[in-house]
Amino acid sequence: FDFMHTIYKAPQASLLDNIKADLLEGRSVRLQAKGWSMLPMIWNERDTLVLAPISREQLKVGMIVFAQTGSGRYIIHRIARIVGTRIELRGDGNPYQEEYVHPQTVFGELIEVQQKNRCLRKGDWRWRAYALLWPKNGNIRRILLFFYRRLFLR
Repeated sequence: FDFMHTIYKAPQASLLDNIKADLLEGRSVRLQAKGWSMLPMIWNERDTLVLAPISREQLKVGMIVFAQTGSGRYIIHRIARIVGTRIELRGDGNPYQEEYVHPQTVFGELIEVQQKNRCLRKGDWRWRAYALLWPKNGNIRRILLFFYRRLFLR
């Protein structure tokens, strides 16, 4: 991978198209997080995300990917399930909402989250803890998110 990043801030549709193009050309990309759908791992506008190109053969459950939905919206969410050519994505901060994409609409993988005073990298113990310990049960996740938002997002 070419790790000379282009840094994108305030993702908008045209910028996200550029991010997609960079990933398809084999370049990694750095962008500012927008949205709360990946709480508690990723914080809106505080964190910087690093995306790397990915091949369809590498896709597996648990990966956090940059994809485009059927409606044309771009998202960075975790792969919850893969059934044939249909991939179910879910944000860690979304207890119930899911999006479905196809392998050809997944363009990159999240490999690093640069937070205020630390850096999470794919494969480190904190990254694995988010993937393994964050409950898959929507009801439990909803309750934990309620308390998390009350404690940390005030």
